[in-house]
Amino acid sequence: MKVQSAEAAKTRSLVSRRLEAQSGLLAIFLVLILLIILSSIISPTFRTGLNVQNVSRQAVALGLVSLGQTFVILGGGIDLSAGSVISLVSCLSAGIMMGQPERLAPVLLGMVLLGTLIGVFYGLLVTRLRVAPFIVTLGTMSIVQGLVFLYTKNPVGKIPKAFRFLAEGQIGPIPFPVILFAVLTLISLFVLRR
Repeated sequence: MKVQSAEAAKTRSLVSRRLEAQSGLLAIFLVLILLIILSSIISPTFRTGLNVQNVSRQAVALGLVSLGQTFVILGGGIDLSAGSVISLVSCLSAGIMMGQPERLAPVLLGMVLLGTLIGVFYGLLVTRLRVAPFIVTLGTMSIVQGLVFLYTKNPVGKIPKAFRFLAEGQIGPIPFPVILFAVLTLISLFVLRR
């Protein structure tokens, strides 16, 4: 009997320590649940399936950037220019593709190469010239955004239908971007744990 009560006490102690360690995360989830309940009461449209699809689809872009930033921050850096680089690559992609599917693969390859070159440039400034990542990305953020403004005085380009599936497609009732984000999140978790 004493062995069982000692084990029960040990288990309760372990559970309470884990709950205490995760209290911040639990508080965030509690606030999120309260906001969902409140929003559902205030606006009946909020709880519709279409709204859930729209909100989840819109959250994917920020989620994808957050995955990349997680690796940067865990490595001790920070990147303030991610939004500007995304703007540059997006605008250039649409402008060069002009809705023509045969341009899809070369443009995507070129944009991955451009993003990589920008990242290498940042990395060299940080590692070789010993400039703080905050300063590098803050300074270059304005330069990259300036390039976007130079290129896009008016709305430019058009995306091929096949490429639009990445942002607008659905598999059953679930938006494809949400599925893509879930897969990339699982890959990121695997990489971080290994």
